[in-house]
Amino acid sequence: MSILDICENADVLNVLRIVNIVITIIKIAVPIMLILSLSINYFNAVKDNDADALAKANRSAIPKIIAAVLIFLIPSFVLLIVETVDPGNRTYISCLNDASLENIGEAKRFTAEKYLDQVRESLSRADYEKAKASIEKVKDQSVKDELTRELNELEQYVKINETINELVNNFDRQKFDQLKSEISLISDSEMKNKLTQKIESSFGSSGSVSSFELDPNNELYRNLKTLSGTKLSDVLGHNGSSVEKLNSQIANAVREAGIGTRQAPVAAALTLIDTLAYYGYRINYDWGGKWYHIGVDGNWGTRISPVYCDTHPNPDRCRKELIWKGFDCSGFVNWALEQGFNDTSYPIQYTTTGNATSLSGQTTAICKIGDTIVNSGHITLVVGTNDDKKSYIVAESTGGGVKLSYYNYNNSSYYCRHINYSN
Repeated sequence: MSILDICENADVLNVLRIVNIVITIIKIAVPIMLILSLSINYFNAVKDNDADALAKANRSAIPKIIAAVLIFLIPSFVLLIVETVDPGNRTYISCLNDASLENIGEAKRFTAEKYLDQVRESLSRADYEKAKASIEKVKDQSVKDELTRELNELEQYVKINETINELVNNFDRQKFDQLKSEISLISDSEMKNKLTQKIESSFGSSGSVSSFELDPNNELYRNLKTLSGTKLSDVLGHNGSSVEKLNSQIANAVREAGIGTRQAPVAAALTLIDTLAYYGYRINYDWGGKWYHIGVDGNWGTRISPVYCDTHPNPDRCRKELIWKGFDCSGFVNWALEQGFNDTSYPIQYTTTGNATSLSGQTTAICKIGDTIVNSGHITLVVGTNDDKKSYIVAESTGGGVKLSYYNYNNSSYYCRHINYSN
């Protein structure tokens, strides 16, 4: 918030009002006292018929008259000095003229409104307390009541903002869902959008790599439902989003990371996972599920023909659990790479041959972000590392759906397959 203009500051106007009163007293009272003193001297000299006293009164008359005139003209001299130093600038004189009780009251209201605007912008508790203190200084009770009502309304939004910040550090899905419900009930569309954007950006669905702590065990990723009969487009629409918006978020994330860089497919994978987690869902595991397109499929989650289950190792399980449109392991990793390279002809297979190193016996990370961890039947995308746990953080599609998992640095069952990136 910018510093208030000097003439709009109630405290300054209060001081100037006192200064104005003092100047007025000096301007009027001192000349009157000088003239009265001179009159008394003349009166006494004439009454006593004292020639010396009369001569003395005559000698003091001119200096006293000059002093009275000069003191009376002090404000004019001040104005002349201001005009000489800064021609055309009458701010200080205007402030003196504005320093009335009425204008001081208006200045207090103006200050309170300024702080209320700042609360609406920042939603911070500190600004809320400043606004509250400024409203307490308002004398007009009707104005004070009006400003207090607005402050009380803003307090609700300040509390929501505080809860968002708390959840970033200590996520709780029940509180998170309750928070989203509270935001959905806000009637102020501007504030509703502001808080919605804040909560989305805080939890990674703003279209860039999540700033939320990258921890597969975090509450954000727990108790998620697979789509299983619910279309992705319906879930997005129910939460005020759309396939088009999600596609834009993913595309923006990839561009921010840099198309063709290691961070690009990671950005795409995390944006998809975090956005769905934010809504309480994850994409289904679909045995044989692929999507060779830029963007998402709004029909993920819908039922598909189980004919292909005839070739599954467990056909009955496949027909019961794996018939909802989504990704298999290579389908998901391929999709992330396609988004990262902005190229749908970039296939990768879960093979342990070619540019691959065994994780067996490793004590440090040999995979970089954007590489894959593979064995003869599974593939995952490395999205981070955790040295404390001696583990990779991977994005993968398994029987539980598309999710984040930990894979040990030392894992005799898997290989690190290095991917070629621009950097």
